[in-house]
Amino acid sequence: MLSYMSNKKLIDTEFRRMTGVKIKTFNYLLQKLKSVTPEQKSGPKKTLSLRKELLLTLDYWRNYNSLLTTGKKYKVSESTACRIYRSVELRLARAGVCKLPGKKSLLTEIEESFTIDATECPVERPKRKPKSRIKNKKKDPLTKQDKLKNKEQAKKRVVVEHVIGHLKKFKIISQKYRNRRKRFTLKFNLICGIYNYENQG
Repeated sequence: MLSYMSNKKLIDTEFRRMTGVKIKTFNYLLQKLKSVTPEQKSGPKKTLSLRKELLLTLDYWRNYNSLLTTGKKYKVSESTACRIYRSVELRLARAGVCKLPGKKSLLTEIEESFTIDATECPVERPKRKPKSRIKNKKKDPLTKQDKLKNKEQAKKRVVVEHVIGHLKKFKIISQKYRNRRKRFTLKFNLICGIYNYENQG
């Protein structure tokens, strides 16, 4: 698979299906990595090149296989694959890939209103006995005005849903999260930063 992904004749759509990003975006991320990775002058030789380290990380995010399986693809051990993807994440963050607009930016740039939606990702944790919940049923039917309002809101929400759907192409977000929770935000912000780059302007 690695030799196939390194093939220059690989078209953009195929590359994106395999890694989750366009070839142009991959080159952008590679340049960002190079800018924060010092040149190695001494010490043991790296197991993988910088390009392959980035491919491994994107492959892990995109398919979310076990690190053992991912390591086998790139001919490295499970522990080495873990060390590589964690290091790449930190370096991409240091390079500013996951820098997202803050609250102040939203307040100054948006004049009228905006729609907020959310998604969730299940996390592995000990199972607890679920509490019984009482759901209140709606007694009053919606008026015409309410239906029109809901229709307008749905038009705005569908745009947000498309963005969330795109982010969830990376299975590390859509499937049950098996890694440490404290690094989930870092991964999510990096993937959001990649999406923003691909859809800017």
